[in-house]
Amino acid sequence: MPSPIGHMIAGYAAYAMMRPQAAKDRLYIPACAMFSAVAADLDFLPGIVLGTPGRFHHGATHSLGAVVFYAIGMWLILHCWRIAEAPRLALLCASAYLSHLLLDFLAVDTSAPRGIPLFWPVISTYYISPVSVFMDIHRANGGMAAFLRSGITAHNLLAAAWEISLLTPIALWSRRATRHAVHRPQGSPDVYLRTRL
Repeated sequence: MPSPIGHMIAGYAAYAMMRPQAAKDRLYIPACAMFSAVAADLDFLPGIVLGTPGRFHHGATHSLGAVVFYAIGMWLILHCWRIAEAPRLALLCASAYLSHLLLDFLAVDTSAPRGIPLFWPVISTYYISPVSVFMDIHRANGGMAAFLRSGITAHNLLAAAWEISLLTPIALWSRRATRHAVHRPQGSPDVYLRTRL
């Protein structure tokens, strides 16, 4: 599975693709998207409490069912806060959460069961891509201190660097493409292309 760094960059890319026009004035929106992109890994927390961090990892939180529940939960929170764009922002957060599943699906996974339970709760089968794009992150499973220390290794730093090199151009391209779309002048596509060239 990729590192939190890779997941947050993917979350920012999801924000950049779907951001509201006024999003630049509200920094909590990209922050929410980046949090949503790592939220599936909150399944480490109960394992950390019990002294075995990986005990519940890659379970139900790594599924399309969890994406649906997360979207509904975010919509309820935003609606209660009377955020005008609650449906759109909930969809943005769900898309960022979905990016986590995509990255994990495309990553090396050496722990059993390999992959993610993509279609939980309908199907409990685990799925993983036959072609790995991302490296795995090595983590110790012997308590909180060992878990945190194991995150900083040469292998993990190399994996994070690989994620940054692959995902940062996508995030930057997404930001640039949506900025042009938001500021696109009125008129025909031909007029727009001539003004841009």
